[in-house]
Amino acid sequence: MPDALFIEFPPISTEEWEAAARLDLKGKALAKILYRAEDWSGGGAAEQPWPARTWQMWAEVSNAAQAKRAIECGAEGLVFAGAIPEWASSFEGVHLHAAASETALTDGTSIAQQINEARAISLGVDLVVPVGPSYFEEIAKFRALRRLNPAMRLIARTSRWHATAYDPHMNLVRGTTEAMAAIIGGCDALIVRPFTEARGSTDEFAERLALNTQLLLRDESYFGAVADPAAGSWYIESLTEQLLNGEARTDELATVFVGVNRHPNPSEETPSMITAGRAMSALEQCRARSERAAKRPVVLLIRGSDEKMSRPRAAFAREFFAAGGFAVVDSGVADLAVLCDADANYAAMRELTKFDGPVIAAGPDFNRASDQASHIASWQERLGI
Repeated sequence: MPDALFIEFPPISTEEWEAAARLDLKGKALAKILYRAEDWSGGGAAEQPWPARTWQMWAEVSNAAQAKRAIECGAEGLVFAGAIPEWASSFEGVHLHAAASETALTDGTSIAQQINEARAISLGVDLVVPVGPSYFEEIAKFRALRRLNPAMRLIARTSRWHATAYDPHMNLVRGTTEAMAAIIGGCDALIVRPFTEARGSTDEFAERLALNTQLLLRDESYFGAVADPAAGSWYIESLTEQLLNGEARTDELATVFVGVNRHPNPSEETPSMITAGRAMSALEQCRARSERAAKRPVVLLIRGSDEKMSRPRAAFAREFFAAGGFAVVDSGVADLAVLCDADANYAAMRELTKFDGPVIAAGPDFNRASDQASHIASWQERLGI
């Protein structure tokens, strides 16, 4: 009977899928879009799924009151920056961990680099693993680490490198997806960083939300009740095998940070402190510098006649300079003007533009691939900010 249900859907080969995709793409390059058992090079059966289990919820603390609050919110482990204090022994049934002697992979490096770091680490240690935003790749990373060294206890910690000081509530979303990847990948313990850490401080509210993220995943989303949810996903199995064999493609670190270099909120209040050592630290410092200036720099967008090119280039220029704290206007007095049109029209536009100040063209003069923070900083210097 079950076979009869699918009689109208005959099996389709990978070649047929790819042929249909090429037809739709009209000659454009075809990326890998379909993963099947044939793509997994592990040989034999895939990794045996582990049974349903829960991970330990840990929290980083610095004093007794903070530790007590964490335990009340569900923390099963406490992480201390220095030596474990004597008063911590009063917390029965709670795992105590000293970060000062931990072995950790480097946050902000590629997954391939982190796998190589792990190969050189002794068996049976607690390994702290940063979790980045590349969701499926991070799942594969944890699965690869488990297979690389089954005796290791994997302590996942959401990434500090990818956290932002501006639009900090986005860190709640980042922390949730990073936590999900670590759990699905098979971490033994998990630390979710408070969403305000990039601003140099945390409070009781931020610390509670960090633990509530895990409680929601465990108790409301039933992540602790599913047996190895990634097992049998040929895409993840294939990625895992590639990482173990050193064949993974060069994975680029995240370059889009919503709320900072993409879709910044110009009305957001300037943070009182912005910590260094993160992917967006330099750009966020630039933005704060503009916002705290006696006279905030202003960029004027001048759109040309080619609507197809002027509209997206104006949108790009607006976002690019707003990320650096510049006010962006479509008319009025400004410190810098940006021409937005098709390349072929720029020469004529420059001749006709009546602007008493520097003029640049969106597209030829700068692009998103450049170092945005350096570009913004150079204009701040030029404009005396």
